[in-house]
Amino acid sequence: MILAFDIDDVITKTSEILLEAVERYGKGIDFDNPLTSKKEILRGRAATPEVKEFFRKYGTDVCKRVELKEEADIVIRNLKKREIPIHLITARDESLMPGITQATIDYLADKEIPYDQLHIGVHNKKELCEKLGITSLTDDSIDTCKSLTDSKTKPILFTTSVNSEFEAKGIQRVQDWNELGNVLLHILEKETIQQDDERE
Repeated sequence: MILAFDIDDVITKTSEILLEAVERYGKGIDFDNPLTSKKEILRGRAATPEVKEFFRKYGTDVCKRVELKEEADIVIRNLKKREIPIHLITARDESLMPGITQATIDYLADKEIPYDQLHIGVHNKKELCEKLGITSLTDDSIDTCKSLTDSKTKPILFTTSVNSEFEAKGIQRVQDWNELGNVLLHILEKETIQQDDERE
C-alpha cells in the first residue's frame, strides 16, 4: 500500500487564509470574470497576469501561515507507524510562488508531518500516481479525482467549501481526517486479505 495526499485544503486549511489575502490584496483582480472569480483563485488557478502577480507576491506567505486540518497530523503519523509509504503531491509551483519549496519543507517539519517523498509543482497527478504505483490519492480537486477513476489509483475527494457543490459520482468523498483515516485503514485491511489469499 502506498498513499498520497495533496497539501492545500487536504492537510492544511489553505482557502481560509488565501481568501483573506485575496480580499485584502486582490484589488486589481476582476472577481466578476468567471476565470478570475474568488473560487477559481481558491482552486489555485492563475488565469491572468493580475492573479499570477498576486500569487507571486502573497502565495508563499499564505502557505506559511495556514493551519493544519484537525487530526491530519495524527492520522498521518499513525499511518507511518504502520510503515506505509506516504507521498505528498502538490501543484504548488516555484515559478508561480518563489520560495514555496523550502517554505513547504519547513512547514511540514515544524508541524511534524512525516512523509517519504514531497513532490512540488505537479500538474498531472494521475501520471505521477501511475509512475509511483500509488494505491490511493486524497485530493480536494474534483478534476484530479475524476482523472483517476480509470486508473489503479483510488481517488478520495476531501470535501471543502470549494468543491462541495460538485457531484462526485463514483468517487468516494470524506468530510474530515477522522473519516479519511477509517477509509484508508479499510483499504489496507482489504489489501492485506487479498495478499494473504494470493499466498495460499
